[in-house]
Formats: sequence, structure tokens, C-alpha cells
Amino acid sequence: MWADTLAIVEAYDSNGNKISRDSSSAHKGFHLMIPNDYDGYKLIFTVVSSYEDWKEYGPFTNSKDIEWVISGSVGDWDIT
Repeated sequence: MWADTLAIVEAYDSNGNKISRDSSSAHKGFHLMIPNDYDGYKLIFTVVSSYEDWKEYGPFTNSKDIEWVISGSVGDWDIT
């Protein structure tokens, strides 16, 4: 991603309720806090000004930290 490209990640529980949200510019990183009373969650990512739709990942169990990387460009990005 180019410097200053803005990405957003949101965490949702199994009922579709938003748990947490964070945004970050390229090369800076995210930090989401998922409270212990949530057993699982899914993540939804979007890159601001991208032609691509948001991308959904999960569900994840709330048992460990997860690391991910957004790579590519505003027009063609992915999560690894």
C-alpha cells in the first residue's frame, strides 16, 4: 500500500453487533480489543477510496492474538 492509504477494520459478533473498530494508514498497524466475554468474532476490512468491496474474514475464536497484513494497492488489495 502507498503511504497514507487509509484502511479500516471492524470486528462483529455472531449476531452482527459491532464489537470494535480501528483505522490505520499504510505501514502503521491496527489494534483491536476484543473483550473476553465474546467467544468469537469476524473481521471486516475496507480500504478507503478503493474500487473493491469490503472483505470479510472469520469467524475467529477469541482465544489468541491474530496478526494480518494488508497488501497490494487501492485498486487491488488482499489480506494475508
